[in-house]
Amino acid sequence: MGIPTQRRLPDAPVGDRRGRRPAWPWLLAALPVVLVLLGEPVRRVLGLPPVVATAVGDLTQCAVAVTATVVCTLRARAGHRRREAGTPGWALLSVALAGFAGGQSVWAYHQVVLGDAGPSFSLAEVGFLLYAVLAPLALLLLARGSTHAGSWVRTMLDGVVVAGALAVVSWLLVLQALVAQAESFAALALAAAYPISDAVALTVAITLVARTRLTAPVAALAVGAALMAVADSTYVYVGATGAYDPGGLLDATWTAALVAVTAACLLRPGRAVTERRLRGGLLLQLLPYLPLALALAVVAGVAAGGEVSAGAVVALGGLGGLVLVRQWLVVVDNARLTQQLRAQASALATLAYTDPLTGLANRAAFTEALERTTASRTPLVAAFCDLDRFKAVNDVCGHAVGDALLVAVAARLREVVRADDVVARLGGDEFAVLAVTADAEDEAACAAALRSRLVTALSVPFDLPADVTTSTTVDARRDAVLQAVSASVGVVASAEVPGGDADALLQEADRRMYTQKRGRRAAVAAG
Repeated sequence: MGIPTQRRLPDAPVGDRRGRRPAWPWLLAALPVVLVLLGEPVRRVLGLPPVVATAVGDLTQCAVAVTATVVCTLRARAGHRRREAGTPGWALLSVALAGFAGGQSVWAYHQVVLGDAGPSFSLAEVGFLLYAVLAPLALLLLARGSTHAGSWVRTMLDGVVVAGALAVVSWLLVLQALVAQAESFAALALAAAYPISDAVALTVAITLVARTRLTAPVAALAVGAALMAVADSTYVYVGATGAYDPGGLLDATWTAALVAVTAACLLRPGRAVTERRLRGGLLLQLLPYLPLALALAVVAGVAAGGEVSAGAVVALGGLGGLVLVRQWLVVVDNARLTQQLRAQASALATLAYTDPLTGLANRAAFTEALERTTASRTPLVAAFCDLDRFKAVNDVCGHAVGDALLVAVAARLREVVRADDVVARLGGDEFAVLAVTADAEDEAACAAALRSRLVTALSVPFDLPADVTTSTTVDARRDAVLQAVSASVGVVASAEVPGGDADALLQEADRRMYTQKRGRRAAVAAG
């Protein structure tokens, strides 16, 4: 039987399609919005009665609201089973959507079946207001814990600025006229409830988008809250003027808001939103100030056509003061962050040039100091120290005793060198010393003195603390092993090496150290 031929994989299509997502979810999401938008034009073309377009718009919104309620409820149940942190937010949002779906159903019944707008306060208003109150709270619960550390005060100030600016806009464009036309306090409270709740929802949406680490569901919910706020405020404004007609752009905006909320229930958290935030960071930083700019424009427009209330002007002044306070907090936070970064950089630099066991300079620090000194042609003396029979310490007494011995060697080296000399552990049981001399004439004397001090310090037997030695194997050999530890030292002055470059100095110091080590071994063998 012949060897089977390996199947040839089909050629990859031109372009990488792995990162592309199917278009059908977007088309499905756009379908109810397009249906509401085209209801009135198609009705006119076909010559159908107006109630047809009203039915299309109202029933489409009912279907989307019910779908959003079901999907959100399933998301909350799944989160409860998996013990997800955002489960309370999804549960509260499902209640809010159920209220909206109920209110929309009552509204559709009056509009389509009864042919009227219903009483001034009906179950439809209860459902809509339930959504207006609970949806922002649900959004806050879902975004809980995503505020950047140290920025909660700034986030709060941003929220106050956004809310104040939207309150000024709502007062000048909607609430002022409602107060003048209200026949009773109850009617005024009902009419004002929508603009106020919309301002709260829009405040939450703008603040979360601009000042938190967003996930895809929270971003979609913020879009839905913003669309709902715009649609509700527009409805109150056009309703006061009697210009509202069922169907069209306003109903399509409500439908788009519900579609965004439904999409939020189906999305999973990911990194795409964060990456987009990084690319569009400047625009998002300015987002909380756009309502303030809108308020300034509205005040200017009203002032051009008549008189502006003193309260609106005072409110704008107060909001400007809050912006200054917020910017001052940014300066303070940036200064604190700069200090932290400098401290961390200093700590990292220390770690990069410090031996963690002994606290001495490490090989990198010693090499850098040696190269810097030789490059400046400064007279110097370099010394290498290597412990003899150190391996026996680890084998007999254990690594804890070996580490304690290295720390003891480091302490002795510090005691016999000057404060400005560089003492380093190069690795293992190898140490080095770099001493800068006053001039070339002192190099030989400095080298001889340094060698004498090093040999004397390292020739004294090491006696480690009992709490170190008794934690490992204790026998008669331990003391003998510790007593047998000695050191080989190689010292060289820069004047003794032609050219005096760093590599040549290291090689010569290393050669002299091993010459002494071989001599000691030969003496031991001969004895």
